[in-house]
Amino acid sequence: RRIKQFGGHGRQGGGVSAVEIALWDLAGKAYGVPIYQMLGGRFREKVRLYCDTDATVPSGTETGKRLKQRMALGFTFLKMDLGLMQIADVPGAVVSPAGSLDGYRVQPGRGQVKTLEQRRARNAAYDLHNVRHPFTGLHFSDKGLDLLEQYIAEVREIIGMDIPLAIDHVGHISLQNGIRLARRIEKYVPAWLEDVIPWQYPEHYRQLQDATTVPICTGEDIYRKEGFEPLLK
Repeated sequence: RRIKQFGGHGRQGGGVSAVEIALWDLAGKAYGVPIYQMLGGRFREKVRLYCDTDATVPSGTETGKRLKQRMALGFTFLKMDLGLMQIADVPGAVVSPAGSLDGYRVQPGRGQVKTLEQRRARNAAYDLHNVRHPFTGLHFSDKGLDLLEQYIAEVREIIGMDIPLAIDHVGHISLQNGIRLARRIEKYVPAWLEDVIPWQYPEHYRQLQDATTVPICTGEDIYRKEGFEPLLK
């Protein structure tokens, strides 16, 4: 309770979470019981894992091949990215203000920045990702939606329709574009569509879910239980 003021949503909650986990660990050791017992007891013996996978190039076929490799390793639930990253370099696929797609095109790597060009690339990505989805001015064109539908169709052609496939990292798009994409890919039966819009817009999430049969998922960036209340009401 005393340290929660020092955390925040998304990665800002990492420090507080680390301290809280450490304190639970100390409490468990002091009482000589597993932490799960202190939190209410065991609910299941095992948990199904999903494997998040993407290709090094924006290709549905290549992504499908990599997902197939994960299936060979024994994974029974898959996830992949599908959105702006896959079509940002295709002329006519995304309607956007001049220069606003640079953050998606440069794909700045992590780690130390060594050149001015790398710094500019990373700044372009940060600038774009700090603008909330409704205000970016980014829109999928019909061509862009065709390409995204083709992308997931190629993936399903390789992995089949029997295994669950979730979708993430759509990009900073508006509610209307999220609805258009969700409807386009319904036939491929996504397990869920994740973080299409910021979690701070619960009314948008209601409209999105009402407009599609694809399950809608969010929550990984929410800090503490208070942030979930508007979504659960």
